[in-house]
Amino acid sequence: VADGETFDLTSGLPVKWVTVVEPEAVEVRSTTFLAHCVDHVAAKWARWAPKSRCAAVEALIIACTTLTDGDMPLQIQGPARSWLLHCALTPNVRPATPAEAAASNWLVEHSLALTDLKAKHVEATLVAMGRRLDGGGAVVSTTLSRRRNALNHCLKLAERDELLVRNPLSAIDKSALPPVKTVDPAAIPDLLQGHALIDYIDGEVTAPGGHGDYIRAVRHRYATFLRVMLLSGMRPSEASNLNVFPPLPALDGLGHSKGLGRHCGAGGSMDRHRLP
Repeated sequence: VADGETFDLTSGLPVKWVTVVEPEAVEVRSTTFLAHCVDHVAAKWARWAPKSRCAAVEALIIACTTLTDGDMPLQIQGPARSWLLHCALTPNVRPATPAEAAASNWLVEHSLALTDLKAKHVEATLVAMGRRLDGGGAVVSTTLSRRRNALNHCLKLAERDELLVRNPLSAIDKSALPPVKTVDPAAIPDLLQGHALIDYIDGEVTAPGGHGDYIRAVRHRYATFLRVMLLSGMRPSEASNLNVFPPLPALDGLGHSKGLGRHCGAGGSMDRHRLP
């Protein structure tokens, strides 16, 4: 009191101790979203499992090409994704090609600063994450959720490191996301296509160093695993729990199983005597 310090009457503590600092008043360092993603992946790469690496890189590629201060030119979109995948977000893979280097210069120049990120920018990124990478239809809900979680984790770390005042993703309700289809029938192979794919896996293989027999045996086991799922409709987890693979039923000339009354083709279950 003698020093002129004022105290809060409710808590009895110095006012400067109990004064709430507004988030907008916190000083943050200006870092672009692209630079933060590169640092984020480099710091987490060794601790991530392979599937976590794939999920994170897939989501951040979409985010890095979307969170920019302008529309990316069409001619550099492919090289930009390739540079992010093979050079920027995957440590120690390979040097950039000339086309990738030109695309990287555009990304570095136009990537949004973290301090400029708004909810509208992140919402546009979520819309892009809800579409397939090949420009086709919508992805399934689990894929969109996985991509959102990877982006959220990246932004949370930026907020923790005081590079971001507030995570803008927290302001977007999950129910506001665009609707997605659960299954795209056009992406499901029918019975004939499934057998053709499996036959290719189970085909002849040549390998240097005398490893052909081993690779051939592994591919045969994998082909058997896939064929059981194709003919029985089992999930991968169910098929992997089989201790003994049952004998596979014979097929008729149309590729249908003679031992099954009905099978599931593209679009649903149908009689075995009808074409898929």
